[in-house]
Amino acid sequence: MSNGGQPDQRNLAQTGAWLTLAGLAGLGLGLSGLVMVFAARSVGVGWYGALLALLGFVQLAELLRRLSMAGRLIRAILALVYIGCGVALMLMPETVGSLELLVACLFAAAGVFRIVWALAWPRGSKAWGVAAGLGAIALGGVMLLGWPQQALWVLGAAVAVDLAFYGASALLLGRALRR
Repeated sequence: MSNGGQPDQRNLAQTGAWLTLAGLAGLGLGLSGLVMVFAARSVGVGWYGALLALLGFVQLAELLRRLSMAGRLIRAILALVYIGCGVALMLMPETVGSLELLVACLFAAAGVFRIVWALAWPRGSKAWGVAAGLGAIALGGVMLLGWPQQALWVLGAAVAVDLAFYGASALLLGRALRR
């Protein structure tokens, strides 16, 4: 840090590189999830659980390169909840109904955190971060409206879209920070 607590250009560029990688990972996971939703209807809950857990690990890796401690604890808790939900879906697929409620609440909370996170960044377009947050809140709301009688593909599509929203916002913010 330099300039009275402001992040220096090199730290912003490094963080941007990590966010770009995290964004590419999120987009890749999201697109693979969407392909599985539409191409292989027989994909089990465990696959979507694995995608959620992977996103949690991507978020934890991203946190290792964050510029400041501000918001780090909340984001770490959110990443751990993603991992926990993913592992629960993998280990207890028979409880998908109650886990859908948990995942819906996770998306709604993640959306709020993504909006706050996007607005807090020092530069770059905040629009994609806010859009990703609003998208996650909408996904959570749609899942809550249909709970407890939803098809498995709804859970899979919601997980995949959430991953893609996260990936796009992290990728665009990362690119903006690297400039």
